[in-house]
Amino acid sequence: MTCLSLYSSGNRQLALLGQDDWISEGFVGDGERRKAGLGNALFDVFRACHPILGNHVFPCFSVACALFVQYKLNSMNVSSPEIERLSELEREMIELFVRMADMLNLPRSVGEIYGLLFSSAQPLCLDDCRRRLEISKGSTSQGLRILKSFGAIRTVYVPGDRKDYFVAETSLRKIAAGFANEQIRPHVDGGRERLERLRGMLADYDGDRREGLEARIEILENWQRRAGTTLPIVLRLIGGQGA
Repeated sequence: MTCLSLYSSGNRQLALLGQDDWISEGFVGDGERRKAGLGNALFDVFRACHPILGNHVFPCFSVACALFVQYKLNSMNVSSPEIERLSELEREMIELFVRMADMLNLPRSVGEIYGLLFSSAQPLCLDDCRRRLEISKGSTSQGLRILKSFGAIRTVYVPGDRKDYFVAETSLRKIAAGFANEQIRPHVDGGRERLERLRGMLADYDGDRREGLEARIEILENWQRRAGTTLPIVLRLIGGQGA
């Protein structure tokens, strides 16, 4: 339907409603008088910038402005879902994992989110975690990303919902192995490369100074070898049988 036919099909009165008319007709409440003027303001700007279009376009444009304002006001008035408060047990469990995250030099949000998911009987999405923990969307997103990187949480499918939902992984072996591969092993491998560079720098020294530095580098290389052989054993001990 063209603007002209819309204008001529009984919408003339609605299209030409002013700010006060919108209020009296029930488009907006009296307290939203200033917001209701948005349609009139846009209408005036559009008309001033495009006088060549004549009067046929403007009624349709005014209708669109009125509907847009009503849509925005309805969106603003939608009440947020009630936030389920954390129980005392949940708070204690979350605090436990926050302390563990701090020991591992991980962001606080990592411990908070894992503790919440660990204590939850249902899968939770990003918004669920953000609202219940009362943290920012950025912190929630970062925490979920880190937890997923070493397998501490899993994504599950919730029928009828397009959001990603998460549950906590409860296998210590899987979490420890994932954490080691993502957080520890890269440092071990990087240390090996750094030791090779240090040994190459010995050529710049001679005499007793070189002998002393070479002895220290040999100690570091010994530590490096032990870390490489000990890490898999430690992970097996942490995981245990069937964990």
